[in-house]
Amino acid sequence: MKTILVFGVSGVGKSWLCRQAAASLGLRHVSGSELIRAEKERLTSQIVSADELRTDRVVDNQELLLAGFRIYEAQDSTSILFDGHNVVDTNDGLVRIPFEVISGLRPAGIAVVVDTPAAIISRRNADSTRGRPQRNEETLSNYQDLCLELAKDHATLLSVPMESIASGNTDAFVAFLRPLL
Repeated sequence: MKTILVFGVSGVGKSWLCRQAAASLGLRHVSGSELIRAEKERLTSQIVSADELRTDRVVDNQELLLAGFRIYEAQDSTSILFDGHNVVDTNDGLVRIPFEVISGLRPAGIAVVVDTPAAIISRRNADSTRGRPQRNEETLSNYQDLCLELAKDHATLLSVPMESIASGNTDAFVAFLRPLL
């Protein structure tokens, strides 16, 4: 079983791309927020929203993420597309996910989904199900650049391949994934 980490700015289209690739390649797909939310609910018996996770103690939640991932990982031997963030956009600014968390997921590769800031803003505005901070194009561009920079650094430290994938480009994503599985 292999785990491929899929990062990118909130609203870039990671989940859609992961669903397409998972269906095409027979992979499991899970988001970091699902795992954190499930662990919080299991420990507290209280319902937790995805938006609460962004405004909560982001770094503290990473222990829950790793615990939830271990449970998810043990359910099946099918490879996993992990849809998450290496940088979280909070109301107080950008929070980098510690390298120890990234390495704890034991990735076989890292993909970063990218798009133009204008397209990301448009996608965010069309999604009324999520309460994301309002960001301008320059801020989103800087956020995306940081996601890419950290992914490259982490891939180098972990000696795994890293690829930047254009949002919606399922063919390029599948081509990146196939040799890793």
